Amino acid sequence: MKRAEIKCQDGKAEVHIYDVIGNYWGEGISADQFRQDIESLGDVESLTVRINSPGGAVFDGLTMYNALRRLEIPVTAAVDGVAASAAAIVAMGADTVTMSETARMMIHEAMGMSDGRAEDHRAMAERLDSINDSQVGIFMDKAGATAVGIRDMLAAETWFTGPEALSAGFADEVTEALQIAACIPEGQYQNAPPELVLMGSSKTTPEPSPAQIARKKAIDNIPLTD
Repeated sequence: MKRAEIKCQDGKAEVHIYDVIGNYWGEGISADQFRQDIESLGDVESLTVRINSPGGAVFDGLTMYNALRRLEIPVTAAVDGVAASAAAIVAMGADTVTMSETARMMIHEAMGMSDGRAEDHRAMAERLDSINDSQVGIFMDKAGATAVGIRDMLAAETWFTGPEALSAGFADEVTEALQIAACIPEGQYQNAPPELVLMGSSKTTPEPSPAQIARKKAIDNIPLTD
């Protein structure tokens, strides 16, 4: 399991989430590890969470969101590259959200797989509905939008540039462009901007990690086990 990269100077702390969210075969940053990372900061005046993540396990994302909400210091989420799915939820836990001009944020409905009897499939559908209700509340709190508007954005798998996220109310400030490597595995999302997609056959990009392969197979933003 990975730790987030931590920097601390003059009472100002930075935690980097440059990975998938959740523990996938020993890869990714789990909610429990993130909690430990936050607690290890000690007495600091402010925290910046820098994000470049394709998302991950929704319950880890929700737990990390709540961990940020509980902090009694100013928290900024800085989207350097991508904050997709569960990573967008984490960003909403900050007091202030900034996005690079070239960054992307994505929100979508929860998706999942189930097997077994009809009751098992109905239980999964109810579980996904509950997750979507939680997402609606979180994004409404940040943007002040209507529940209907948020649900439409989730259903469409909506990708925002920095200025678009600012206009929608999900970001508070747009910063100058940063050069950040793409981090969305090929085929993971239906509407991912081509410039963000890691092509497994490309000679100029690394092969997907085990975590990225797991994310591609499992889709995203879902509890993989009960």
